[in-house]
Amino acid sequence: MASSFMDENIDPTLREMTPAQLEKARQNSQQLDLNHSLEEQEMSSNDLSTVAQRLKCKLELSEEAEADLDDFCAVPPEERQLLLMKNIWLYVKAFLLSSTGVCYVGDSSVHVMIKDLIRISMQNDKAGKAVRNIAHLTKKLIGKSKSIPQTQQLYMCLSIARYIYASMPLAREDNYWEEVDRMLHGMRENGDDMFVFCLNDTYQQDIKKHGNPAKSGIKSVEIKVAKVPNWVHKINELTPKVQISEGEGDRPAKQQRVDAFGDEDGNDLDDLDDEDTNSQSANDTNHQVPPEN
Repeated sequence: MASSFMDENIDPTLREMTPAQLEKARQNSQQLDLNHSLEEQEMSSNDLSTVAQRLKCKLELSEEAEADLDDFCAVPPEERQLLLMKNIWLYVKAFLLSSTGVCYVGDSSVHVMIKDLIRISMQNDKAGKAVRNIAHLTKKLIGKSKSIPQTQQLYMCLSIARYIYASMPLAREDNYWEEVDRMLHGMRENGDDMFVFCLNDTYQQDIKKHGNPAKSGIKSVEIKVAKVPNWVHKINELTPKVQISEGEGDRPAKQQRVDAFGDEDGNDLDDLDDEDTNSQSANDTNHQVPPEN
């Protein structure tokens, strides 16, 4: 029995087709889609290999980093996407937990994790008391990562974030990180000395209210002597140069990127060859904020 198509816009030759003809047309269409998909994958891998060769010529990568880059370009697109997601998580976390951070606005999953743990740290239950001290809070946020040092500078940065959450209930929703950045921006307007003074003052208030990290049993490290990968040193170097940019109309504020992903001397971010990047990011992805009791 033929299938009739009454739409006047359909080609007359297609108005009546048998089920067998319809099935054959469907199979042909699926095969064309499959061939097109395979061509796109092959083209993508070839393009990435070309880009990889250009990067090797432009950047001073270690032999291990070059091998990692080749391996990354050779894997299937699905696996490559998973690797990117893991690395992006690690880089965002290293940026937001940098000891030199002065700008935090954003809406990544790491933002949500930090804000949620700050909320929990202010609860009067077992979960809250476990991360009340800024040292315990910081350690929980860092998780199993070996790339993020636990420093006193990071304690100070997180004390600002907790101060905003505690003192501005109306800012606990979507504009929370904007308020954190607004406070940091105001502290920096009067120069570095005043910024350090205000930062330390807020930190001392946090110690009086939530506990002294020196009595937590957790040892902090000096950022200058912390043993971290080169790419973390580069992030810590560039993080202070990220500034808040006011949004337009209903658009929220956002971060301004440093020019060309380089520093003021024009150097590239070329040392992303941490040997534990992939394995550690997988560990970080499994990190969970403790449930609220």
